[in-house]
Amino acid sequence: MTANPNTVFDAGDDAADEIADRRAEYDFVSADVDRLAMVDDIRDRVDGDVRFDTYTRQLYATDASAYEVTPIGVVYPESTDDVAATVAYCATREIPVLPRGGGTSLAGQAVNEAVVLDFTRHMDGIVSVDPDDRLARVEAGTVLGDLNDALAPHDLKFAPDPAASDRSAIGGAIGNNSTGAHSLVYGKTDAYIEECDAVLADGTVVTLGEISVEELRDSADPDGSLLERVHSAVVRIIDEESEEVRDRFPELKRNVSGYNFDVLVEEAETGTVNLARLLAGSEGTLAVVTEAEVALEPVPETKAVSLLFYESVLEAVTDVQHVLAHEPAAVELIDDVLLGLARETTEFEEAASLVPDEAEAALLVEFYADDDDHGREQTAGLLGDRVPGTDTEATPPTDWPAIDETIAFAGLEAH
Repeated sequence: MTANPNTVFDAGDDAADEIADRRAEYDFVSADVDRLAMVDDIRDRVDGDVRFDTYTRQLYATDASAYEVTPIGVVYPESTDDVAATVAYCATREIPVLPRGGGTSLAGQAVNEAVVLDFTRHMDGIVSVDPDDRLARVEAGTVLGDLNDALAPHDLKFAPDPAASDRSAIGGAIGNNSTGAHSLVYGKTDAYIEECDAVLADGTVVTLGEISVEELRDSADPDGSLLERVHSAVVRIIDEESEEVRDRFPELKRNVSGYNFDVLVEEAETGTVNLARLLAGSEGTLAVVTEAEVALEPVPETKAVSLLFYESVLEAVTDVQHVLAHEPAAVELIDDVLLGLARETTEFEEAASLVPDEAEAALLVEFYADDDDHGREQTAGLLGDRVPGTDTEATPPTDWPAIDETIAFAGLEAH
């Protein structure tokens, strides 16, 4: 949601001098910032916390990227009504709004000169879990790791697994169309979105999900409500831009750039589209997601892992195409930088001692298996192909050091 950079906010006489300069570009730093009329106005409209103090604003000026942009302030909504009230207030004054999850974005998606909506403080609940239909309904601030912990007794999980799953929120996963190491098996977040409660740019609360193209046409009105105008725009894309989308969108497994028009066009061919999935990858520019119903996947019975070493990173990445022929669940590159750091770090000394001295790269290859025997078959097939002559029945020597799995995983995640 964008704003006119020349907008002057009416904060009352006490603060007028502090914000009237258009060159300030929403710089609200002030000892009297808590007395701004804007702060009081928002507080009067929401039940959640409203923080426009310098300390809070600085905390939200960064995410996991290299960018630093100080926001106007932060609102911690307690409900969809709080979100709608904040968005409606800001919309009438052309104040930008930025929904934020765990702040794990690597490209600055979670920072802006805007009123930040942080869902992780209050709107982080798991509303319901339906193990039989493999569905969960969650609020936007629900952390992926917490969701999967709650699903573990049912042997289910939310499949997309970004590296920061212990901090990433479902709203952010939808906004970024997140995926992770196991995208080879599970794909991206959009495939798991069934329905979303969301707030449009004018504060309208909507529920987006499956709708037939025929219903979409019937409800479309370019001069109607904002939702009707949205339907009209979607119909136009389906009718007028489908061929262009098919021709120009790259066929990539992990394409999350731009709006999700390729999925929209593909679904339209079946006669039904899911408008909630159009929000995936939109980074909060189409609507603010407050709650979502997501599909779940069964936890695999067991896993098997192989670690292949190479003399160079180029050799490792060249071999990926051959490794993929064995249908692994995940393939992760460990490059010379990470191996070098592991060799130099006391905590990883035991693990690094297992790495051949000449190795400058490795591929960590993981398989999902029905049982241990199946897992051994998969790794044996991979090693027999990529490392001919390997004794796939061998077991590690008894004098090999034991590896702390937690430390080893933390090192890989940090990379």
